[in-house]
Amino acid sequence: MTIERYYGYRAHLIVDSTYELPILWEVTPVSHGEPTVAKRMVKNFSAKTLDRAQYLTADRGYSGAPLQNLLEDADIIPIIDNPHKWKEDETRQYLDTNLIYNQSGEVFWVDEKGKAEKLIYKGYDKSCDSLRYGFHPGQDDDRIFRLKRRVDPIIFNKVARDSEKFKKLYKKRTAVERVNGRLDRDFRLETHTIRGLKKMNVAVSMSFLVMIGFALSKLKAGQREHLGSWVV
Repeated sequence: MTIERYYGYRAHLIVDSTYELPILWEVTPVSHGEPTVAKRMVKNFSAKTLDRAQYLTADRGYSGAPLQNLLEDADIIPIIDNPHKWKEDETRQYLDTNLIYNQSGEVFWVDEKGKAEKLIYKGYDKSCDSLRYGFHPGQDDDRIFRLKRRVDPIIFNKVARDSEKFKKLYKKRTAVERVNGRLDRDFRLETHTIRGLKKMNVAVSMSFLVMIGFALSKLKAGQREHLGSWVV
């Protein structure tokens, strides 16, 4: 039996990726799992946050059905990278069809000769909770295939994993890294000597309130861009 001990604290943070400002945070001992705390934070979203939030981006450490289901039940689309658990080149058949897919979300049509042709994502069909795929325009084949998300909901994300939209949205997750950077660098929490969870929570909360207050002062002065920046 191995006993592992963890020391320190972790600030779990949900950020507005457009303005790079904190929306919700929770300070815990570092031993508390990030996905578990994330689910608790989503459950604590205010009515206004639930009304405005469209997507939640996170890295693959947050991937999993419990958080995904919680977000989708709140009409928030998860943009979360999925860990590759299959063999790298492995594909799986979609039901009893000529379609196959891989863990990156790419979908292929397999012809009579066994050649796999990559299909193009055509959008999400809300009426049947399916992803629509079709052939490249140059192939003179206008068939549309609807892949039901329930077959593999992590891979068949509402915004397809192999789409440009997913890639563009996923890049926005770096906003939380920049906010964390300000917390460490500008408020010097990277080298803090604070002891005790309550004191740490106060220090983090005060830092974020200063960020929000500074952004509010910019808004009142008529500035609507770079609200998360210290530059006036």
